[in-house]
Amino acid sequence: MSDHERCAEVCEEYGFARQADVLRSVARGGLHAFAVCARLGDGDYLEEEGGVPVALFLDRAAAESEARRRELLAFRTLNLYEYTGINRDITFISDPTEDLEQKISEILGTDYKLPDPDTHAGSFFPADTTDQQMWALSSLFDVDFFYVAELEFVDGANLLPSTESSS
Repeated sequence: MSDHERCAEVCEEYGFARQADVLRSVARGGLHAFAVCARLGDGDYLEEEGGVPVALFLDRAAAESEARRRELLAFRTLNLYEYTGINRDITFISDPTEDLEQKISEILGTDYKLPDPDTHAGSFFPADTTDQQMWALSSLFDVDFFYVAELEFVDGANLLPSTESSS
């Protein structure tokens, strides 16, 4: 019996069933965790690959839910022009302007014109936009601010101890 299995039994005895399941997964070599990662880079640009983990879950569904919550918040609060390159051209992340304005107007149920890229600060969309409308609006843009990465922990795959002296 491995140390992980022994610890799982102790956790089980004291009523820590969730922790016992995690330790058993590690003992089997199959612990998976799911990191919600932000693709926002320094200087208001999006990382092409990778990202910074901002939350960690043992359940994929919980991680996906958190990523969706953060994505919705990003579309509610960010100035999308900041992610369109030096020319602040919205077509960098979407359809041509006229088509985009028409699609946004249809989703919001009111006439919508894109803000002026040279003067606009803040959110692109009205504060009273519903979550359902925001999801529809976010689908018009070729950008994801958050994603979920699956991590697998394998017993015995820890880094080697440092060769530096502790003295």
